[in-house]
Amino acid sequence: MVSAWACTESKCDQKVLLLHGEVDGLSLDWVRYRIRQELKKDPDVKTVCIASPGGTSSEAMEIADIIYKHAFDTCLASKYKPDIEGAEDIRGLCQSACIWMILAGRERILYDKNLVMGFHAARNKTGGRADEDLDMYNERVAIYTHLRPKAEPEAWKLAGLTWWAFHQGATSETKDCTANELNRKYPYFTEDRSLPAPPDRSCRMQGPYEVKRSFK
Repeated sequence: MVSAWACTESKCDQKVLLLHGEVDGLSLDWVRYRIRQELKKDPDVKTVCIASPGGTSSEAMEIADIIYKHAFDTCLASKYKPDIEGAEDIRGLCQSACIWMILAGRERILYDKNLVMGFHAARNKTGGRADEDLDMYNERVAIYTHLRPKAEPEAWKLAGLTWWAFHQGATSETKDCTANELNRKYPYFTEDRSLPAPPDRSCRMQGPYEVKRSFK
């Protein structure tokens, strides 16, 4: 986790904490420590952005719980500038378990509608679909959104997104969709700070009233 600037298409002016890379093997104590250290340097930072290909579902959601308990906002951008002299830019990325980590934010901020996000089902140790993780994700989403103005319908709609993602298969391949299409279909981002975008190529994402909420 590093201090960074989140970028829109035209500027990089939002100071954030950036969690980047795979979440597998990240110590929760290490994440808590890094948050404490960064907040000592800049206590006014209230947003955690994530740039990650995902990782183990349980570990990802434990980190998301830390974000939630700190009442951080979350965000996604296509590019981040680390607040370290000479450091290279970090490309925005959100796939697999990262999708559900973002939902832990008090507000969920989008900086680029063209960001591509990757969806698939969680996998178990034998490579099959981890159906129990679907329930875990939806239970967490209900917790994370319970203080929202329309908490129950929002959680119900976002549960549809979980079902849709799990219907995309449990291989390492992801179904790639733009953040723009996602936010047209679901109440995923609560604040959009990106520039207007032209119509994008559809990934044929199903909305909450279309998706099948069973595996039968």
